[in-house]
Amino acid sequence: MLTNERCSFWQFRFDAGSDMKMNALTNWIQDQKDIKKVYLINQDYSFGHSVSQMARDMLKEKRPDIEIVGNDFHPLAKVKDFTPYATKIKASGADAIISGNWGQDMVLLAKTLADFGVDAPFLTYYAGSPGTVTQVGERGVDYIYQIYAYYGDTEDPEIGQRQKDMYEQTDWDYFLFYPRLTTMMEMLKKAADQVDSVDPVKIAFAMEGLSVDMDTGTYTMRKEDHQVQQPMVLSVMKDDMPYGAEGTDYNFAKVALIPAEDVAMPTTCKMRRPQQD
Repeated sequence: MLTNERCSFWQFRFDAGSDMKMNALTNWIQDQKDIKKVYLINQDYSFGHSVSQMARDMLKEKRPDIEIVGNDFHPLAKVKDFTPYATKIKASGADAIISGNWGQDMVLLAKTLADFGVDAPFLTYYAGSPGTVTQVGERGVDYIYQIYAYYGDTEDPEIGQRQKDMYEQTDWDYFLFYPRLTTMMEMLKKAADQVDSVDPVKIAFAMEGLSVDMDTGTYTMRKEDHQVQQPMVLSVMKDDMPYGAEGTDYNFAKVALIPAEDVAMPTTCKMRRPQQD
């Protein structure tokens, strides 16, 4: 990823970084006094190890009383049976489970934990991975959480209609993946209008420091590293939702809105910029 010391003038990042997501998640955990034991399970590659390390570092700083009762890594996209991991997690007595898993690794892990009756909060980055909602169903209600830019119980009828239309036309859920694309297009249009040009250099400079107001709050493109600064939402699976995911009545309902200033992380970027005309 072109971030921090690898930052590039030509990359603008419209998704929160993994460190930002963990910062937001652990800010919420900080106030959950019933969470005393945490189990970490992640995919065995750079991202999974980063999620694990950040969880340990941030929890140590914010909640030094929390005990890490497990820290597993499993092969990426190769595990077909998560039973051994679910057995360990249940036996650990964990009060919460944290995972950055995505894709099939997310779906199968969530299903196996539900099958084993593990009822500790499952705190994830990507519970919205296609298939999770349908595979887990009722067993995920009040149990599977996601830290993300958006949530499924919007009161904005225009956004709700986007969810309905997109699912009818594509079988994909707007809420679970695509709000950041709306943010990206809104900011791109605003920058192009501001400079009255489609010149990429002019637009790039115009996007630096630019803000747009979205449904969850203000998004600002940080000039120093081209990382969007944004609020994050912690949500949990609920039933009888007005806008269901994957053709069901389940979706992720807002638990907490973490403001942008409590999500932000410092950067080590020293960006080289092109000359302006």
